[in-house]
Amino acid sequence: MGWHQSSTHAHQRALESAHSTHPEVILMAAFLLWLLLLVFCWPLALLALVLYPIVWLLLLPFRLVGFTVGAVFAFLGALLMLPARVLRGRPV
Repeated sequence: MGWHQSSTHAHQRALESAHSTHPEVILMAAFLLWLLLLVFCWPLALLALVLYPIVWLLLLPFRLVGFTVGAVFAFLGALLMLPARVLRGRPV
């Protein structure tokens, strides 16, 4: 592996770690924003609290379609790369 490849992989790992946020941090930020909304406009905060599960249920089919389309594209990509992986001859 050359210098360029190793630096590219290191740069990619650094970018991935910089953009990955823990779910606990996102949850805490959302809760703090909701508390702020509760202080400034409590009817809107209560409405958001009631409507969130309904909106989540309405959007669930679209999320399932997204997972399915992603899985189909991953399968097609693996299928297209299969001859190259077989001809390479070494385990990946």
